[in-house]
Amino acid sequence: MSLEQDEADLAAFVAQTRREFEARREDAERQVHAGIDQMLAQVRARSERGIEAPAEPVRIGPIQAYRPKPVGATVQQLPDFGRVLSAQDTASLGLQATFSGKTIAEVATSLPVPPSPEPTPGEVQVVIGQTGDAEFVREWASRLAHRIEGDSQVLLAGAKTLLPGTGERVRTAADLEKARCEHATTVLAVIDSAVPSHQRTAQRLLEAAKPVFTWAVGDASQPDLQTWVGRLPAKIEADALVLSGVWDAQHPLSHAQDAVPVAVLDNAPANAALWAALIACRI
Repeated sequence: MSLEQDEADLAAFVAQTRREFEARREDAERQVHAGIDQMLAQVRARSERGIEAPAEPVRIGPIQAYRPKPVGATVQQLPDFGRVLSAQDTASLGLQATFSGKTIAEVATSLPVPPSPEPTPGEVQVVIGQTGDAEFVREWASRLAHRIEGDSQVLLAGAKTLLPGTGERVRTAADLEKARCEHATTVLAVIDSAVPSHQRTAQRLLEAAKPVFTWAVGDASQPDLQTWVGRLPAKIEADALVLSGVWDAQHPLSHAQDAVPVAVLDNAPANAALWAALIACRI
């Protein structure tokens, strides 16, 4: 096929397309005009009949702001911290019988006050727990580092299978010495495992760390918690308990009179107000 023939076919196609477009446009215009004429006829008819005015003018009143009806909720009362504990109360809380006959406020204010360590740049604070508490140990070590005023760092001790998590990890005394920072408090997270190889690693790291403060982490429902706290690796001594599961424990105050004071209850500082609230909620 020649170029001249192609051009002729294209010109014919364009001409046909234009004719179809013009025809459709004219048809659309006729429909629009017909619709307008119909609307005008309806308007003229209504105008000839006249429009009746309403019997009374429509009055629009002031807009009222929406106010939801109050829901009938009961108002909670504050606990009575002057309530006297019975022998049954002290037993259910896990307290000694000598607290029977004392008020909630008296019991709460008589519990041991945990120490509050100062920032220790260049030194080590240890967070230690048993194998089942690995996640809580790592979590509290991170929280502690954020609470310490000044620079701080978290180091994870031992194998990742024992203490999972990301971050700098130390396995030997040399690793620890290299990671320590003169201007920052080091928080060393340690798991006390029954596996001999893990025990040796923890022993070496704790001996090298010489911690200035030790946080023992555990679940409040563990009956042997205090026994474990008294036998920590490298003969280190716990300075404070960090407890989880206190509000759900059968005897929530069973560790409140331990030799090592409780510093943290379910991530909240253990003070007289918190103890009082816990007692009031459980009796």
